Amino acid sequence: MRVERHPSTALLESDITEYREEGVVCVPRLLSGESLIHAREAAWEAYRYEAEPWWDERGMTVLQGAGDWHSDRTLRDLVLGPLGEAAAALVGGRVRLFTGGFLFLEPHRDTPTVRHSDAPYDPYDATETITAWIALSDIPEERGCLSCLPRSHRDRGLVPILRGPSVTLPLAAGDGVFHNGRTVRWAGGNTTEEPRIVVFARYMAADAIYNGRPDAITDPLGLTVGHPLGGAHFPLITGALHD
Repeated sequence: MRVERHPSTALLESDITEYREEGVVCVPRLLSGESLIHAREAAWEAYRYEAEPWWDERGMTVLQGAGDWHSDRTLRDLVLGPLGEAAAALVGGRVRLFTGGFLFLEPHRDTPTVRHSDAPYDPYDATETITAWIALSDIPEERGCLSCLPRSHRDRGLVPILRGPSVTLPLAAGDGVFHNGRTVRWAGGNTTEEPRIVVFARYMAADAIYNGRPDAITDPLGLTVGHPLGGAHFPLITGALHD
């Protein structure tokens, strides 16, 4: 049985089962054809005019971040459309967008990302948190593909960081990975001649509560600890791009 979520995105029931059991799932050809071409063009355009070094405190890797989903129509349609709809289907409930954009890992930047998970750093408490990570270029292992510890999302402690069988997830352009915010993951550096190009989006359960942890997204907003996140900054995924 297929769960049709969007003209360019269909999840299998097995994808949903695998995500919930393993905390991570790969979805082949999540973007293809014109959707993939337009996303890649938008990423390059954003990179050309907007990219700035971005220090990932969780992984200690300097990346180039670009794109504003509020104003970039292609990016907005992706993160509020097929990516958000797939994320909602995988967790089995309503989700809100927390942030999204394009990421570039430039050629010959060979510093790896250390093992980490998002949940200890998130500025919100939520029953579910999920990240979409979609390849806009081929991402073999030598270009810094993701690796993770399946089922580590089930353990709230630090033990999975040090043990357990890992999986490495090379991707072709258009393939996607969805992972739970508690799933332990890491990535190698890019030792190739081409950049690693990704569109990413982070989603949280619709009833997420602000917890006051420092974060570049929430710090400027003057939020009150204990209040729910919502409104235009954190839109609910409805399946309707123009609501």
